[in-house]
Amino acid sequence: MKRHDTRPLVDREFTERAASAWIRAADAGVIDAAELAWLLAHLDAWPVAEVVGIRG
Repeated sequence: MKRHDTRPLVDREFTERAASAWIRAADAGVIDAAELAWLLAHLDAWPVAEVVGIRG
């Protein structure tokens, strides 16, 4: 068994921080809306929904 087999590849805190950083980058004009949508689509849905204010 490998050393990290029992840990998730990306944890919730990383996902929340990444989503927040990418949203700030889009607000600052560093990335455009299409890039932001692509990046957010590749993160876990629940933490991203909480960061952007979507409740399901």
